[in-house]
Amino acid sequence: MSDDDLRRQLAEAQETIRALQEDLAETNTGFIALTLEFEQRVDERMAELQEANRRLEQEIADRKRAEEALREHREHLEELVAERTAELRKMVNLMAGREVRMAELKGVIRQLRAQLEEAGLTPVADDPLLGGESTLST
Repeated sequence: MSDDDLRRQLAEAQETIRALQEDLAETNTGFIALTLEFEQRVDERMAELQEANRRLEQEIADRKRAEEALREHREHLEELVAERTAELRKMVNLMAGREVRMAELKGVIRQLRAQLEEAGLTPVADDPLLGGESTLST
């Protein structure tokens, strides 16, 4: 092989190396652009996920507050029910006591009426508790 052939092959080899270096540079540029785009997408997705996480944490906190408010309201209602139940129980007991007193009064009225009649007196008033009409005279 002659010097000219070697020089030509060397020139061709150098040209091939230069073309490969250009291709490699373009590939690197493309790779860098893709890497930057990927990193940007990752950053955007991370920001979205962080926002979603923040909203979720807020919703959890709001739900806990709502549950606490409901628990407090339920306890307050239970207290009111207990108070009202005690009032009603007291009223029922008073009503039962009143009924007992009324029965006792009816018995006393019957005794008094019987005593008046035994003494030869006629009662002026009928007993309204026994279902008679009042015939009071003045």
